Amino acid sequence: MPAFFRALPASAKWACAILLVLAVWFLIAPYTSPHDARNPDWDRPSEAPNVQYGHYFGTDAIGRDLYQRTAAGGRLSLIVGLTAAVAALLIGTLYGAIAGFYGGSLGEAMMRLVDLLATLPFLLFVIFVLTLFTPSLSLLIVLLASYGWLDVARVVRVEAQALMAKTYMRAGEVLGLSAPRQLFVHLLPNLAPFALLALAIALPNAVLMESFLSFLGVSPAEAQGSLGALLAEGMQDREYAPWALLFPAA
Repeated sequence: MPAFFRALPASAKWACAILLVLAVWFLIAPYTSPHDARNPDWDRPSEAPNVQYGHYFGTDAIGRDLYQRTAAGGRLSLIVGLTAAVAALLIGTLYGAIAGFYGGSLGEAMMRLVDLLATLPFLLFVIFVLTLFTPSLSLLIVLLASYGWLDVARVVRVEAQALMAKTYMRAGEVLGLSAPRQLFVHLLPNLAPFALLALAIALPNAVLMESFLSFLGVSPAEAQGSLGALLAEGMQDREYAPWALLFPAA
């Protein structure tokens, strides 16, 4: 696994490092500021960023600390995105591995189904489902995962096809190992590094999609103050409090 990470391009390593730093900040932010994300400071509404009063990112229209609100929104968006990405990883890895393992007409048919699903207007579908059913974080995660696994399946299938040409996989066929044993014992473990690469693709996509849905006001996370909800508020206050948009957007 370390060799896999060493083989990543510099841009990918920087992206992973930045994501890790943000995740750590999301977790420790409540202990680095005297304010709470939910309690407004009525004496300082729409105040510019300052260190004297501990409002490092300034305050919103009713005096809530934007430093803590941004960190709380980031935690929520990251949790939703990470859960959806992991679910997409499990589905997409198994699907792509089966398509690559069997290959032939079955593998091609499976990937054509992926291509067909990828052409559907996913955003419209998600908005329709969220308005038709009672919105919940669980439903949102399922919807995000139902789209994210398509890219994972594509990445994993290509690598599975390459691994099927390896000597140890051919030796398994010669020894008469069953298909499930070859798939789950020999193929899937060797796909783990590529699955992590697929996770690195699925995670930011899920976070951005959730933020966009919250920005539109159709995500159940919007009411809980996710990053998209902060962006929507910041857009309304950008004329007299541009920091309310700048920090959540960054």
